[in-house]
Amino acid sequence: MEEETKRRMDGDGSGGAAAADDVRRVSSALGTSSTAMDGAVTENGDTVAMSSSSEAVVDRAFAAIGRGTVGFVAASAVALAVSGDGGWADGGFSGAASAPTGACGALSSERLRVARDVMMCNQENWREKCLANYDDEGGAFSYVDGPGLTQVRGKPAMERYLRNQFDFSRQFLSVEEEVCEADSYVATWSLDMLLGTGPLRNVQGISVLKFKPGSDKIVYHRDFLPDGPIWENAPIVGPLVKLQRQTYTSCMQSDVGCAKVLGGVE
Repeated sequence: MEEETKRRMDGDGSGGAAAADDVRRVSSALGTSSTAMDGAVTENGDTVAMSSSSEAVVDRAFAAIGRGTVGFVAASAVALAVSGDGGWADGGFSGAASAPTGACGALSSERLRVARDVMMCNQENWREKCLANYDDEGGAFSYVDGPGLTQVRGKPAMERYLRNQFDFSRQFLSVEEEVCEADSYVATWSLDMLLGTGPLRNVQGISVLKFKPGSDKIVYHRDFLPDGPIWENAPIVGPLVKLQRQTYTSCMQSDVGCAKVLGGVE
């Protein structure tokens, strides 16, 4: 199993077919006939397509891509996102950033303005709306995304991160709800975003901002957002990610459960 997983992640081109084999093997654990499972998964080059007539079967195949293939999916999606002709057109993608008006808790009016500017900054104004509001003393500023995959320390590193982010994407964020204290700001939001893999609408997330004591500069910024919709929209690996998410949800709500395929705690 370890050798097979390594083979998929090393990029030998067999990832799509291997994932299809995983789906079929799950059928034995679920008590599904091989004929029915074959109908649920169709190999087409490197893609795995789900036929509409077999969605119920596929929804039960809750470990279709397995632990090892998750790594293959993530690595492949990153490679695909940055490969190709090196550019993409926005196709007329547009939107508008927005935030509530009025006071919020114990946060000062200036800090509230700063927080809302940071939340709504995008490709058009990130230097003045985001970067200018981050603390730049002694590398104290830090940015973290929800899963912790991205961790940025210091304002110069954050400038590089923002530049790369907005070179690659178009984003329009709308703040929905705010919770404020004297030194912190928390917001829920909805994001419309265009990546190299296509447009995404109404992506929900949460952000946490913390201010430097005695200053209107932000010293900590963390974003929590679901990466599933982003990966589901990626070429080739998208169907695999969608399948994994759907089948995990199904098994958690089923009488069969997930232990047969995912493995239980002994």
